[in-house]
Amino acid sequence: MNNLDTMNTPTHYRPLLALVCSTCLLLPMEALARTRSHTVVGNRGTGTREVSRHGADLSRSTTVTANNGKAWNHTYDRDVNRAEGTLDVSSSTTRPDGSTATRTLQRERTEGSRTVTGHATGFNGKTATLDSETVKADTGFDRQTTVVGPQGKAKETHVVVTRDGNSTTRTATHTKSPKP
Repeated sequence: MNNLDTMNTPTHYRPLLALVCSTCLLLPMEALARTRSHTVVGNRGTGTREVSRHGADLSRSTTVTANNGKAWNHTYDRDVNRAEGTLDVSSSTTRPDGSTATRTLQRERTEGSRTVTGHATGFNGKTATLDSETVKADTGFDRQTTVVGPQGKAKETHVVVTRDGNSTTRTATHTKSPKP
């Protein structure tokens, strides 16, 4: 038996495997967090992005500065709580003139249902909203969604999906309201 055969036997790897597995189990979640940043310099300006991840959570910040000194800033945050079944997302963009546009989205899952709520505000201050609820059934689901645009015009959608064996039926009803 030569040294190469001895190295390939599983018994030589067991202590190393045990050490690696126990180290991974003992690490706190903070040790799994990652942060990186990147800067790009071009002939029209400079862009910098910093990204931080912690589990499924994400934070991202981007700044773009033109050669004339004007800067755009964008932030994005995503928070996931798997135990509670929630997702929160927000983003914000600021233009060089100081005007800001924002978006938020919240999703919550419970046994048998999911609700989603969203809100957006544009650079001009006008807003739009989203409200959606999906309820699961044994044979499909039922979803009611309402979107209200920046002019106050609403669109409601009701979707019912049923499954029976190899057959699926989808019924959608759309209702639009006039401007207020």
